[in-house]
Amino acid sequence: MAEVFVGPDITGDGVADADITPSGSFVNIGGVLFTDAANTGSGTGNYNTFLAISNNSGIEQGFNSDDTPPIDASNKDIDQAKTHTVKLSDLVVVTVNGVQYYEFRVDLNEANSDPNAQISLDQFKLYSSANGGINDTTTLFSQNLIYDMDAGGNKSVLLSDAESSGSGNDDYSVLVPITAFAGLNPTETYVYLFTQMGAAGTAWRGTATFEEWNLQNGVTLTGTKFEDANNNGIKDVGEGPIAGVTIFIDANKNGIFDAGERSTLTDANGNYTFHGVATGQEVWIDEVVPDGATQTTGTHEVVTISSTATPGSTVVVDPIGNFVPSPEISITKSASVPGDCADTVGELITYTIVLDNTGNVALDTVVLTDAFEGGSEVTLTVTGDTNLNGTLDVGEVWRSGDTGNDGVMGVNETWTYTYVRAVTQEQIDSDGGGDGTLDDVATANAEQVNSNVAADEVSDDATVDVCQDPALGIEKSATVDGDCADTVGEKVNYTILVSNEGNVGLETVVVTDDFADVGSLDNDAHDDGVIDGDTDNDGILDVGETWTYTAFHTVTQDDIDNNGNYDSDADGINDVLRNVATANADAVTSGEAAQEVTDDATVDVCQDPALGIEKSATVDGDCADTVGEKVNYTILVSNEGNVGLENVVVTDDFADVGSLDNDADD
Repeated sequence: MAEVFVGPDITGDGVADADITPSGSFVNIGGVLFTDAANTGSGTGNYNTFLAISNNSGIEQGFNSDDTPPIDASNKDIDQAKTHTVKLSDLVVVTVNGVQYYEFRVDLNEANSDPNAQISLDQFKLYSSANGGINDTTTLFSQNLIYDMDAGGNKSVLLSDAESSGSGNDDYSVLVPITAFAGLNPTETYVYLFTQMGAAGTAWRGTATFEEWNLQNGVTLTGTKFEDANNNGIKDVGEGPIAGVTIFIDANKNGIFDAGERSTLTDANGNYTFHGVATGQEVWIDEVVPDGATQTTGTHEVVTISSTATPGSTVVVDPIGNFVPSPEISITKSASVPGDCADTVGELITYTIVLDNTGNVALDTVVLTDAFEGGSEVTLTVTGDTNLNGTLDVGEVWRSGDTGNDGVMGVNETWTYTYVRAVTQEQIDSDGGGDGTLDDVATANAEQVNSNVAADEVSDDATVDVCQDPALGIEKSATVDGDCADTVGEKVNYTILVSNEGNVGLETVVVTDDFADVGSLDNDAHDDGVIDGDTDNDGILDVGETWTYTAFHTVTQDDIDNNGNYDSDADGINDVLRNVATANADAVTSGEAAQEVTDDATVDVCQDPALGIEKSATVDGDCADTVGEKVNYTILVSNEGNVGLENVVVTDDFADVGSLDNDADD
């Protein structure tokens, strides 16, 4: 094929010409190829005339319209019987050297011998419009101009009908890149061709009957792309579309998407369309198979388009199916504990994990891990009933549902795992990490069988409540020398035992004893900096731990005089020294307060009332020798016991009446 160029004015009309009358020649004008029709194929009966023009003066022009007589004066050279509108979807696409073009053909009906066979093409304009009723050039020239051969300067393309083999065979093709119509909807866009011929000089006039502009007969191919979920090669009810897949016309039928081959992408509904596919051929429709997918409906679809197919009709291509492996797994986890609350060290929480194969391929390499709150993540390995006791024990993992017992999870197969874990003191003390629950997250991974394609990792958690039960115990005892408080200044010694009777460690332990001497309450009798009884020296009153406090009270005279401070037998008389100790504490982490506890201790009070008396007498002259003189007596009464005395009565029967006196100083 020989390319020519727009060159000198061959015809002498002052306009540059491109001579493509030699067989096999073509010219490229603005990306549009004007070429010998033999270069793009020829035939009989596969062409549709859409514009016929003729004029006895030798210069003819017009555009394709559906106008009916009387024809508009601006378009008077058309043969209305052979002229009509076309849509972009009616234009057949051809590929030349890897470039796709819309093809317009012209059948010259001039004399078959030079020079009378010559005619010039002087104007070639293409317009697009949504209006299919344009009848005059004024309206036409206001539409969207797609292409003008004379853009950049007037020119003529010289044509010849000398090589024609007669009516029905096209002589020349005009190939317009499909990119010129980019963005236009083929089914809604009308294409108008305005052309002028025979104006390059008297030797290039139209001297015979008419010129026919033709389109190859073409049809629309449409089809759909679907996901063949069950891999059976049939589009079943419910099998959805696949969008974004490249569908192409395999022009050379080699099964490969080659450069220049027509292609399109499937839409959201999986549909695709090729407009302007020439009739009278067998077409292979193929796809660029998406990564990981396989074709299930054959390597390609064969469409036989009859040469007698109705131009513009739609041919439905058999659906193209892809099986897209979709490894998917779901997980559901649940947990239970006796009493619905984790409150006892060593009690068992039972976990159940259900894995479902929700994809469309079998899975293997199923890995299940579990992260128990307060512990590290572990991989669960199925053990079964290792000791054959029928009881799910700690460390065992049971699994059911593996129908083939082969470690392969078939489509829709469900595996159920069960295992137990023992509640620890640390978990109770931490209040389940501070939120009152023990959270346990299981994660599952799996891969498509015979492939390293992994399903998306899935996780689910299960929780059980943690119940902290902070509780204190207190026990107080007392000792005193002689087992009786009977001496001022002696010490009553107290021992206070404070124990953790609940299920959670306690902090902020406060012990008070109001009766003990100030500063005597002590919980470090060994002076080693460690609370007596705090076995792990953590400052926490742990479950089962008992702390020892000591204190003392120094006996006072009031204690003895009052016979103590407490009426132990409810007879209305104090009889013991009673001392009450109080303890408070809070649960670690949650801060929940334990109920305040108290305990008392008593010691007997021993009162020892005892009197002493000493009497002396004096008389003048040391001898009673005179009537009426007085013998003076002094009587000393003392408390020789340990208790104050009252109701002291002193009598002296020999003394003068009224002379006994204990207020000598008045």
